[in-house]
Amino acid sequence: MSEQPKYITVIVSAPRLPLGKNVTKQRQVGTRMQKKAKSLFSNTLIDVEVPVMESFTEFEPSGKVSTTQIDRAEFAERIAAKLNSLDEKGYEVISMFDFVEGEFNWQNYASPGNAALGMPSTAVSWGYSVTGGVVITAKLKSN
Repeated sequence: MSEQPKYITVIVSAPRLPLGKNVTKQRQVGTRMQKKAKSLFSNTLIDVEVPVMESFTEFEPSGKVSTTQIDRAEFAERIAAKLNSLDEKGYEVISMFDFVEGEFNWQNYASPGNAALGMPSTAVSWGYSVTGGVVITAKLKSN
């Protein structure tokens, strides 16, 4: 039987938030009886069973994921599952920290007229960072 390492480090990646839209839909929740004319030119009424409908909103994913947001609920579940797994294997967590990922860009709006007049050009930059995940370090529990 192989011996477990005294220290281990694991990474739990943060899932990106699925993109999509909320769509209003209808579903049948029951039926009710309604009186209707037997035919177009008839005065005779008959009981007819008609559906009872209810509106509800459902998230419809587009298949794409956000580049700037994470699915916090799913991320929390992943962390809890990893912590429980480490505990079952006989480890105690000694360190856990998050790491970020991001992107940046810039655009220089230089004008030939500005340079000739000795005026500076205009530059615009942007960037963002988002949680990439957590790094967990654990130590084998002493017996």
